[in-house]
Amino acid sequence: MSASNAVTNALRLTIQDRYQDRARFYRINVITANTPGGRAVTSAPPGFPDLVGCVDGRYVEIEVKAGRDRLTADQISHLAATERAGGIAIVAKEVGAALAELERKLAMARCGDEQEAARDAAVTGDRGARIGVQDWIHEEAVLRTRP
Repeated sequence: MSASNAVTNALRLTIQDRYQDRARFYRINVITANTPGGRAVTSAPPGFPDLVGCVDGRYVEIEVKAGRDRLTADQISHLAATERAGGIAIVAKEVGAALAELERKLAMARCGDEQEAARDAAVTGDRGARIGVQDWIHEEAVLRTRP
C-alpha cells in the first residue's frame, strides 16, 4: 500500500470514528476504462478529491498528498470551487494535521452560520434562519388554535 493510500484510509476511518453518525465519508478512486467501442470513460472528473463527505451537515472534500506529491492544477481548481460554494476543502499530508484543520474549518463554518442567523434576525425581527422544524410545527399549531 502506498503512503498516500495509507493516509487516505487512516483519515477516513479516524473521521468516521471521531464523528460517528454525524459524518459520512467515501473514498473516491478516479479510474479510466475503455468502453467496448473504445471510448475512454473516467469515474470522476479531473481534480476530484480522494475523500468526499459530510460532517454536521457541511460538505467536505479532502485531497491526500504524501511524500513529494503536489497538487495538480485541476485539484487546486476543484478545491477552490468547493470553498467558493460554501464547502470545506482540505489538503492532508498526515492524519493529525488534517483532523486539526477539519476542526478549525468546521468551527469557522459554525461561527459564520451564527453570524448569518444574527444578521437574518436583525433584518427580519425574528429568530431568522435558526428556527428548527419542531419550532415551526409548534408555532403553526399555536396559530391554528387561536380564534
